[in-house]
Amino acid sequence: MEKQPVDLAARRRERRGWPGVLEPATVERARAATAAVEEWNAAYQVGQPARYWTGFRDGPLAGVPKFGRTRTRAQLMGGHTAVVWVTGESSCIALSHVDAISESELEQASE
Repeated sequence: MEKQPVDLAARRRERRGWPGVLEPATVERARAATAAVEEWNAAYQVGQPARYWTGFRDGPLAGVPKFGRTRTRAQLMGGHTAVVWVTGESSCIALSHVDAISESELEQASE
């Protein structure tokens, strides 16, 4: 009798109770993040001057913006968040926390 291959991924999903179907909101978030990555990459090159926030961007807890240049193209992290890597930061920054700026704005911020 021939042994059938074991689908370990399916077993893990069953153990965790995951039915194998993503919630519509999860799918929509992934689509929106993918669209944001494609839009950013179509509009900007690596090295784009940027203003960004590493903490809260808006509201009473909003942080002070930082300035730098992108060092990668935008990418999808974890299948759900659009991010870009910025000079001077050791982690990626969500595109929702990044604004492309002009060279002159970057120079003014550096003064």
